[in-house]
Amino acid sequence: MYLQWDSFVDEAVGGSIYSKSSYLDCGNFKYEIFAVIKNNRIIAGTAIVKNELSVCSNPIFVKHLGILYEESRTTKINKFITFQHQINEIFINELFNKIGVYKYIFHPDIKNLMMFLWKNYSLTPGYTYQFNFKSLSNNNIQLYYNERTKRYLKISQRNHLLICPVSNDDFYNVIKKTYSFRKTPVPFSKNFFVSFTEKLSKCGLLHKKAVIDNDGNVHAVAAIIYDSKSANLILNGSDPQFRKYGGNVMIIDNMINFAKSNSGIFDFEGSMHQRIESFYRGFGAELVSYFTVNKNNCKTKCYDFLINIIKKYYK
Repeated sequence: MYLQWDSFVDEAVGGSIYSKSSYLDCGNFKYEIFAVIKNNRIIAGTAIVKNELSVCSNPIFVKHLGILYEESRTTKINKFITFQHQINEIFINELFNKIGVYKYIFHPDIKNLMMFLWKNYSLTPGYTYQFNFKSLSNNNIQLYYNERTKRYLKISQRNHLLICPVSNDDFYNVIKKTYSFRKTPVPFSKNFFVSFTEKLSKCGLLHKKAVIDNDGNVHAVAAIIYDSKSANLILNGSDPQFRKYGGNVMIIDNMINFAKSNSGIFDFEGSMHQRIESFYRGFGAELVSYFTVNKNNCKTKCYDFLINIIKKYYK
């Protein structure tokens, strides 16, 4: 149904797997596609996706949304900025202003958000770590790792840990142990996880692996969703009992190298969590910023207040 849209996403500025109908359908997310058409082609668009509370905000496992733009056909930067201004104003006036709550994390490639400030929206910065494989000066990824990360990778190899396929039960159990160690509940059900990952696998959008020892103990797990543009680390966990053996470094190393062969970018995600940031930083990727665009109205502020209460309760 959305073949034209998904093709546009592949080429668009700000386009990512998260905006594709093929990905959103795998999670049974509620969404609508809105596009600006010129000469029978899409020149800009956005996916309005509702989260678990039926609010227009990013659901779990849908990191980046916002507006996508046709790749510039001119070398003049000012013309493309003017084009973005025009598109942003159209979507704000004709769509976003008519939505009660609007709160989306835009793609890191989208830097020109001035129109939102002029229209009384607010921007909140966020950060992630990324490997852009095309811009790396050295093809050996491990040269970018810090000494601590390299040491744990060697420890995992000395302990003869192995990368292998993993069942949904074992994967979810390790994720559950990870959240239990942080004293927080898993923010998604096992049924959703199984359904979501099975659909992603059938569509060829998922790489999911585990690290095990010779006794069959699962030390760490990770999963990325990917296409030719980017690979995104959506799930990562390790059994606290086995962390000293370096399995989590080994599994991330596997994810990065898989992405290097299949995508242009590897995105660690989760880099805004203080306890996770230092671990991901050790792999030597580039620090990349992005923005969350918030509507400045009572409904959005009430929604933010509710979310903050929920986060404090589950912290």
